[in-house]
Amino acid sequence: MSAPADDPILKRFRAALDEMSGARLERGVLFGSGVRCDAHEDSDSDVAVFLRDLADRPAEMNRLADLSTKIIVEEEAPSSTACPIAPVRTTSAHR
Repeated sequence: MSAPADDPILKRFRAALDEMSGARLERGVLFGSGVRCDAHEDSDSDVAVFLRDLADRPAEMNRLADLSTKIIVEEEAPSSTACPIAPVRTTSAHR
């Protein structure tokens, strides 16, 4: 499996996330086997998304799930699976 920085699916996800969330995107964090460098060809990508001003968490979760599914389908990678992505509300107290 390629290094996270070289993964074309993760690059597309980050670009789409930037476009979808704009200034509300605080950061996206890759974790799990991809970061530990023990991922395999059939490993998924674990991503935590941190958004500012999260007013409707269920709606954001649906948007993120739709985005990850769209990217996977477009890549035609039947062995890949969408990982659950949950936006996290941040406030100045959490920084």
